[in-house]
Amino acid sequence: MTICRYCQNPAALLRHGDAGYPYGRDYGPTWTCTPCRAWVGCHPRTEKPLGGLANAELRLAKQAAHAAFDPLWQRKMAREGVTQGAARRAGYRWLADQLGLPFNKTHIGYFDIAQCQRVIEVCKNPSTRSEPMNITPAAFTDKAYTHIPMTAVESNQVGAVGYDPATQTLAVTFARGAGAIYHYPNVSPEVHAEFMAAESKGSFFGQHIKPLPFDKFPSLAEQEKAKAEA
Repeated sequence: MTICRYCQNPAALLRHGDAGYPYGRDYGPTWTCTPCRAWVGCHPRTEKPLGGLANAELRLAKQAAHAAFDPLWQRKMAREGVTQGAARRAGYRWLADQLGLPFNKTHIGYFDIAQCQRVIEVCKNPSTRSEPMNITPAAFTDKAYTHIPMTAVESNQVGAVGYDPATQTLAVTFARGAGAIYHYPNVSPEVHAEFMAAESKGSFFGQHIKPLPFDKFPSLAEQEKAKAEA
């Protein structure tokens, strides 16, 4: 159940075509409080809200906060070749430190107007803007590369997935970055099957695969280039 922050009543989950749906086109299911003219969208292909319900004033404040904050982690992603998820998490960890909030409580989607204004101040302050959102990209392994055929998947984060049942090795590339290949050993066939069946592969990866040890290899193109230059 999602509660309206303004009237404390349960919000209604509306879809395009329902009376009170706040948009003229289909933007997916939306938790809506019609009396307060407040709403919030859902994560793709789920009914999980993207944050708290917001009225017009708070929606504008959140847009302004994102406009100040998002370019910081987006530049880091482009500069360091890390995934969108990694850069964004690093950005929010940095923001949590700047705001003095726990990491799990730091998300613009749940902020109020005062917190959004604070985000803008922090991100535009030259003394804090240059603070590093430290991500040290993992080094390539010295191990010999074993090719595992991979299949592209539909995900904003995960690019392709492969699996070798003989060695129980999961292979993953990401949708963004330099195309590095990550091998995760000792992944059971059951976990691989659940990963491939997951509605959100990015979420499944973050919860179940990301904490595992891995070996990082250059992209196939980089490997071929290195062979040609050898």
